[in-house]
Amino acid sequence: MSVEAFGDPESPPHGLGKISAEDCFWCGKPLVDPVVYWHGRCSGLALHPSCAEKLAVRLIYDARRATAIAEGKSLVAGIDRRWHDAARGAP
Repeated sequence: MSVEAFGDPESPPHGLGKISAEDCFWCGKPLVDPVVYWHGRCSGLALHPSCAEKLAVRLIYDARRATAIAEGKSLVAGIDRRWHDAARGAP
């Protein structure tokens, strides 16, 4: 993960070059600086900082649910209520 600017020469080199994505992976709206960029094995995700936060909360929530299922726990008992509320967008 990195925080990038579109072609900014001051942006730290990550071997990614200029970000080619024009729209946010999460919301689909046009990207503006700064951009949170996650690069995977085959491709990357470019997101607004606020969208990256939303995606991260939901990823953690899904990972905890998957772990609870794998351990045979009740989903209600296996997940901290704060993650459940955050994933649903509660304040």
